[in-house]
Amino acid sequence: MSSVPKAQRHGQARIRTPEYRTWTDMRHRCLNPKHKNFHRWGGRGITVCPEWESFAQFFTDMGARPAGMTLERVDNDGGYGPNNCIWAPRAVQHRNTRQTRRVTINGDTRCLKDWATEYNIQYTTVQGRVYRRGWSPIDALTTPVDPGWRINNLRGSP
Repeated sequence: MSSVPKAQRHGQARIRTPEYRTWTDMRHRCLNPKHKNFHRWGGRGITVCPEWESFAQFFTDMGARPAGMTLERVDNDGGYGPNNCIWAPRAVQHRNTRQTRRVTINGDTRCLKDWATEYNIQYTTVQGRVYRRGWSPIDALTTPVDPGWRINNLRGSP
């Protein structure tokens, strides 16, 4: 065991690198019941693998954080560990939440926003059709948009 204090062995604690901040934030969310968001991570069973109790091992497994990326769990219900974590852009991370609504069409499951892009229709149109009007996802994606709908409804036409 080294006589150097644990927090200084890797040299990143003192300068608070993005990787070190990510590591400490991950641990607080999962291990500290007093953390304001503990209920979303540790409180629902999200764990940190034993190897990642060491920042040095976390850094060895994950490497430097690329610009604009965040730590993402591939399986949103799985724990933090080298087999379930990647550096990903925020857009990817936002799609991997419990609130994201996933739709299966012909055996392929994606979030509704990805389907809207695939079918070249505005997400807000599909979202309104499915969640406000109760349409099936396939109908919401494949029914052409009536270009006069908004104008007719604003004018009060039948």
